[in-house]
Amino acid sequence: MSDSKTPRHFVLLGNENVPPLMKAVLQSDDREVIGLALVDRREEQSDTLRFYDDWESLVADTDVDAVLINEPQQEVLEFARRLAARGKPLIVPAWPSLPPEFVAELSLFDAEGVSTFVPLFELRHEVEPLRRLIAEGRLGTVNSIQFDRTDVDVDDSTGKPSWYAGVRFEDLDWLRLLGGDYSQVTVIRSGGDDRGTFVTQTLQLAGPGLPDATCTYRRLKSEKRIQLRVDGSKGTAEFHLENEGDQPEVVISVDGEEALRRSALIDPAEACETIDRSWRQEAGGAQWRDLVRIHEINEAMQRSLRRRRTIDLHFEVASERSQFKTQMATVGCFVLVYTFFASIVMLFAGAVLDPRDDLQRTSEAAGMILRRSEFDSSTDQLTPGGEEHLKEIAKQWQSSEAGVVIVEADSKSDPSNQLTLKDDDRLSIVRQRLSELGSSRIEERTVARPLSSENLPKLMKVGRLIAFAPLGLFLVMQLLLFVSRPARATHDNPKTPAKLGQRSSDSEE
Repeated sequence: MSDSKTPRHFVLLGNENVPPLMKAVLQSDDREVIGLALVDRREEQSDTLRFYDDWESLVADTDVDAVLINEPQQEVLEFARRLAARGKPLIVPAWPSLPPEFVAELSLFDAEGVSTFVPLFELRHEVEPLRRLIAEGRLGTVNSIQFDRTDVDVDDSTGKPSWYAGVRFEDLDWLRLLGGDYSQVTVIRSGGDDRGTFVTQTLQLAGPGLPDATCTYRRLKSEKRIQLRVDGSKGTAEFHLENEGDQPEVVISVDGEEALRRSALIDPAEACETIDRSWRQEAGGAQWRDLVRIHEINEAMQRSLRRRRTIDLHFEVASERSQFKTQMATVGCFVLVYTFFASIVMLFAGAVLDPRDDLQRTSEAAGMILRRSEFDSSTDQLTPGGEEHLKEIAKQWQSSEAGVVIVEADSKSDPSNQLTLKDDDRLSIVRQRLSELGSSRIEERTVARPLSSENLPKLMKVGRLIAFAPLGLFLVMQLLLFVSRPARATHDNPKTPAKLGQRSSDSEE
């Protein structure tokens, strides 16, 4: 059984393009590759090595601590997305060629605690001694960081410098590891031509309360050289590589005196510790957030170069919940503006286009209109429903002085005057029944007349529904903010993989 706090059993995803740092990790005695996924060759197949052609079988294998992505091919990344969504821990090399949408999608899973994602920075361990000097306070308050790299590669096929040759993710990782989470990016090129080449490229990083960081790339035809200088209030530390070749060495000096000299080659034990620190989220370890920030800085560098100005980065934790809140805020602003203008349109339509006069509107509001449907067409007598309606009118007769009983008439479209007689008969019946019910001033407050078209009031109801329904629906949707919860991981601890059990007897066989 392996330690649940650090990965021991790995599966390599993609063809054999294992990063050097991961090769060193796998050389250790307590680390083991137990399987390969999406590989072309099968001649290495053995009784102990497993092969996975589909992500379901890999997700179901509980012996796997982590999956290492070997190549940034589309098929491999889609396979990795499936694993990430199902809570399988991933180790992702910090390649500049990783698609931004892949990094963003895994950022959502990381923010919601679906699984563990560890970025693999090849050279982070080289500046770890310098980071410890700063953390221990031996340099005091860091004021500035200067990084220089000479003999930057050029893509001869196009005559233009390879962008990623001049923007190394390892360099950006060093600056952030030593300086902090920078939020302002400026890129300046000099000595170039119309083809976009350059002699010197300078990257400047800044942020509130952080030391200024300057990274300079020079295309000089000389020996490749890397120098890093950290100026603090108590001292200055310098980092540089010597004797680049088969036996390169890292030299760190403090105030001009050599403090450390060591091989720049990757040590398996140190590489394992690098992965373990990241896995346990300890100081000096790389978190997924670091890879996201470096991608953002890289994109800001390109915008800065194109626009020739400083680019501000606005960092926000990416999650489905925060995206939902942002989208709802945008939709809410639109709904409020829509409701405002729709209300104005409805008020204008009601005031200008309503064909009813004041008498009809007042009687309708008081409920004192007897429709033709409330009379028996054969006898001109009130129907049972009309009789009940008339009794309700009689009850409020004294309390509703402003109301006038209107009997809906047919005479408006009566050229022979026959319907007028029917209207008069209906009016007489209504007056008689009101008198029997004890009402007074009946003749003054009863009239038979045609009613204006009632289509507009119906249209106004539909219009009000159209105007206010989006606002009501939006307010109901706000309840989703209270019921939405971050996705639960399949592990007991969302940020660490589940404990590994003993391999099954079938697997061992």
